Amino acid sequence: MLKLHKITVKEMSICRIRKRSNWLAHLICKIFIIILLSSLLTNLSCRKHDDDPEPVYDERNISRNEGRSSGAVLAVDGLDNIHIAWQDEESGEWQVYYRERYSDGEWGEVEDITQSDYPSQVLSIAASSEGKVYLVWEEENNNEIEIHFAEKEEGEWSEPINISGVSGGTNALPDISVDGSGNVYVCWMGDFGGISFRKREGDVWNSRVDISGTFGWENPMMFVEGDGKVHIVTDHGEICYFYSLDGGESWNKEMVVDSAFQDTYYDWGADVVVLNKEVFVVWMRSVYGEGIKGLWMAIKDTNGVWSEPGKIPGPENSPYGPLIDKIVDNLYIVYESVAGSEGDIFYIKRQSTGDWDNPVNISVTGASSGLWKGFDISSSGDLEVVWREKLGNENWDIYFDEIVP
Repeated sequence: MLKLHKITVKEMSICRIRKRSNWLAHLICKIFIIILLSSLLTNLSCRKHDDDPEPVYDERNISRNEGRSSGAVLAVDGLDNIHIAWQDEESGEWQVYYRERYSDGEWGEVEDITQSDYPSQVLSIAASSEGKVYLVWEEENNNEIEIHFAEKEEGEWSEPINISGVSGGTNALPDISVDGSGNVYVCWMGDFGGISFRKREGDVWNSRVDISGTFGWENPMMFVEGDGKVHIVTDHGEICYFYSLDGGESWNKEMVVDSAFQDTYYDWGADVVVLNKEVFVVWMRSVYGEGIKGLWMAIKDTNGVWSEPGKIPGPENSPYGPLIDKIVDNLYIVYESVAGSEGDIFYIKRQSTGDWDNPVNISVTGASSGLWKGFDISSSGDLEVVWREKLGNENWDIYFDEIVP
């Protein structure tokens, strides 16, 4: 919220006394008022931070508060409205905030979705072709962490519900998607240490299924095709791929990268998309003692055969958190990487020929920019990206940009 300078009663009294004196006092009073108005206008155009003496107004800032805003997620619906949510500490406790940019370019108000007594954070968002919005997040309740769900229809948010069930443990890192019929899919790290999954058909939630059956899989990311085929990638030093061709009724498991290399390097942070019936998986590769050494990709062709993993050319400077999406026959990857001394947000395009373009810096702020799940593509092919921008030690805001590639 913008903080405006208020004229105190004492200041107003001084002004009245001087007004009764000579013309010089009149002039001093007018100058004083001009200074106050100038201060007010400055606050309207640019928010000042205690540890940032010369803040620069950036129209991409869509949160503009004094708390820490982070973990931004984004989805574009079938009407090209853009839905953005993030976790925000402005109220003193992490809560889930939401803002919509309508297809005409106008912005709605910032909404506090959770308004909970407990921390609510680490979220994911999806939107349907009809404009419905679906949110999931972690909520900590009496030393347990549950997965909560809410939806927005005709401008109104439903009451959040717990979809992970009573487990007495920790459920974490949810991801959500929706198919062409409006069915909702959610996966997350279950309290038993594997990957849990639930599907909602119409208004009815199916029973929770633990699809991995083993301990240790982490960081699930999901892509659901329009006809309900489900694709999930996870990691634990190796990349594992789960898929269901019948909307979540039965599951198959394949290793994209196995564990033979684990004494040398570590693969993690994968994302998945399907283009022309081929499955594309992208992830980070860390070399022990050296950090992240690039982004890698493997492709499952229409015959069900995986390619050898290959390094993506370009992202060299500790690329982090790759997100992959498609439009027509092209693939786009958005990721965080170091530019100078701080992280910036980049994208790189893979053409239908298989050739890669050079990376493009999206944020270009010179401050620390952090990416979560804030990437989607509109029907016109514009890249919609949202991220966290660190403006001070305790001041993080949410930035949004639309890129015409």
